[in-house]
Amino acid sequence: MSSKCSVEDNSLTCFFPADTSHVEKVLQQLTYIPFLADRERVFFDLSLVLREALNNAIVHGADQDRSMEVECRVSVDSEGIDIVVVSPGHGFDWEKCLEKQLPECPTQSGWGVFLIREYTDHLVFRDQGKRLECRINLDRYQEKDRQQF
Repeated sequence: MSSKCSVEDNSLTCFFPADTSHVEKVLQQLTYIPFLADRERVFFDLSLVLREALNNAIVHGADQDRSMEVECRVSVDSEGIDIVVVSPGHGFDWEKCLEKQLPECPTQSGWGVFLIREYTDHLVFRDQGKRLECRINLDRYQEKDRQQF
C-alpha cells in the first residue's frame, strides 16, 4: 500500500499506511496549501494538531498495522481550518483522554489529545474514537495573520 496525497486549492487529502514514517510526508504537503504560505503561526498550530492526530490514529487507532489505511483531510476557508483524521482500527477511549487537564506523568507520550484540545476551537470524536474532527478558527490570530485569500 502506498501513500496518496493531493492538494487542490486550499484543501489537502491524504491516504497512507498506518506507519508513523508517513506523518512528516503528510505535513510536508501542507506547504502546498496557498493560504498557509505566509502565516507562520497558523502553519505551526495546524502542523502540531495534525501531527498529534495522525500519530494517535496510527499508534492508538490502528496499532501501527501497515495493512490499514489512515485518511486525513484538511480544508481551509476564510474563517478557519477543518481537520478530519480517520483510523480504521479499533478506536480508543477518547472520553477518558478529554477529562485529563495535563498528562498524568511527565513523559514524551500522552500529550496528543491535550494538545489538540488546546490548539483547536472545536473537537469531536466519532465512531468510537476512530474519527477525529476539529476546527481552528482564524479569529484566534491577529489581524495580520488573517489576510484575505
